[in-house]
Amino acid sequence: MMLRLAIFSKSDRPESLPISKPEDRSTAVQSLGWSELHLKAPRWALIRGSYAAGYGPNAALSEQPAYQDVACGPEALVYDLENVSYDNLSEQLETAKRKGCIGVIVELVLNQNDGAVIAPQDLAILSRVCVEKRLIFAIDETITSIRCGAPFAYHRPEYISNIKPPDLVFFGKGLSANGTAINFDGSIIRQFGITTAERKRQALRNWQGMFTRPIQLPVLIQALGVLEMAVAGDWIERSRVIGRHIREIIQIRTQGYSTIEYSRDIFGGLDSFIFVRRDIAARFLVMGASLAGPWIPWVRWLPRLDAQLTDRSVLEELMGSASGPARVEMSKTLANKAGVSAAVSTSATQMRAPKAFLAMNVSTIDEARMVEARSCET
Repeated sequence: MMLRLAIFSKSDRPESLPISKPEDRSTAVQSLGWSELHLKAPRWALIRGSYAAGYGPNAALSEQPAYQDVACGPEALVYDLENVSYDNLSEQLETAKRKGCIGVIVELVLNQNDGAVIAPQDLAILSRVCVEKRLIFAIDETITSIRCGAPFAYHRPEYISNIKPPDLVFFGKGLSANGTAINFDGSIIRQFGITTAERKRQALRNWQGMFTRPIQLPVLIQALGVLEMAVAGDWIERSRVIGRHIREIIQIRTQGYSTIEYSRDIFGGLDSFIFVRRDIAARFLVMGASLAGPWIPWVRWLPRLDAQLTDRSVLEELMGSASGPARVEMSKTLANKAGVSAAVSTSATQMRAPKAFLAMNVSTIDEARMVEARSCET
């Protein structure tokens, strides 16, 4: 994509598909600061703890052995970002570029373990080093869009005011469409001189004409519908309120828990993208999305951004100390149907929250009995 855009920017006939001559290719490669190594064996740099793909080069970094087994291609380079100095990171990424690194992919919520959040000052340093070393600065927002208190998580005030604009943003899931967004204000792309609205449209048409349409029309319509509903319903503000209420309830319910010293020991993530310790999640009987496998002691909670869940009292009925009787009833049901998810109707529990948030799950009879005993203590 970057090479195609670089060649397009040198074309004197933007309305047509430019022919890539050897001299055009050479000029484009130089403008990106690349060599033949970057073309033949490109590599990405990732932050340790980031999501690892289910196939391809990044699968080698997965906690899931089944993904590791199918990894192929040039393995990504992995770096620690926490409290890193500018000089140290600059030196590391300079070395990485000599090894064929073309850019850095960063998740603001590290998605493979406990949901650690990238500190604003660390992201600011990373973005500056990417500009200095002429590396693509890419942010993966596949899960974090809308759910983390901003359209994209990097739009949060603590990030957007300090970082250099990303060149690429990966999106999906929450927007009902998967793809790569090109930021023409990104440091690498801006040097191509594609600045006017018409020139940008020509660049996109050129890409589509050479390869494929980014998003099929039905999917695009659905994605635009999601965006319209998100704006009309103020889902961004809902994500902040719902996430804050759930985290407060968790803290109250886990007071005195012997293995907890700091809130960081309980949950991670941002706003309504919540990582919860597996043993604590079991106390609440709330179904969570598991990570790589049972050896990862964290699960993810992704509550629906439903208007009713912004009411603290609704969440208290579901998860608060007064929800004990309902959870006892649910644990008994689960003990009889071990390993089967149970959706409790609103009429049975006299709760006002949406059914979709009431999906409950435990994996064994022993776990169900353990949670039932804890519920009786409430």
